[in-house]
Amino acid sequence: MAVTEHPPAALDPSELGSDDHVQPWSRRFVVAFLFVFVVCGVVGVEAWPLTGWRLFSHARGPHQVSWQAVAVEGSSRHVVVFSRLPWAFHGFSLVMDRFDRLSASRRAETCQAWRTAERRHDGRTVTALQLFRVERDLRTPAEPGSRTLVFRCPAGGALG
Repeated sequence: MAVTEHPPAALDPSELGSDDHVQPWSRRFVVAFLFVFVVCGVVGVEAWPLTGWRLFSHARGPHQVSWQAVAVEGSSRHVVVFSRLPWAFHGFSLVMDRFDRLSASRRAETCQAWRTAERRHDGRTVTALQLFRVERDLRTPAEPGSRTLVFRCPAGGALG
């Protein structure tokens, strides 16, 4: 004898009753999350998962400007990879966008923090940092672009 299966009956909304099946804590969580989400958007905080307000809001043309830090130790040099450093240093490009507007003492403190972080991460003796502005034309991706030295961060010396 063959067994025939019947599809489940459709739920009648009147059988569900009121909103008693939604926990009160989940309502509070959703309201709080939406409030924080809107506040972060208005204030301009970019902290995941509350980001995305500025992610694609800037038009990007064929000319790209980025920043690069090169650590100097004696006669050798290496590019500082800020994504390998502690999280607090991941905003290097954001800091560099306004670095020239910082006071000389603030620039020196920032350079010292970058040198110390790189020294602790790699265990190398970083004597100075060189900060470069890198410009590329994205229409010709095979070309490396140009790199211009904009700041020097010597150990304990004046910036230039």
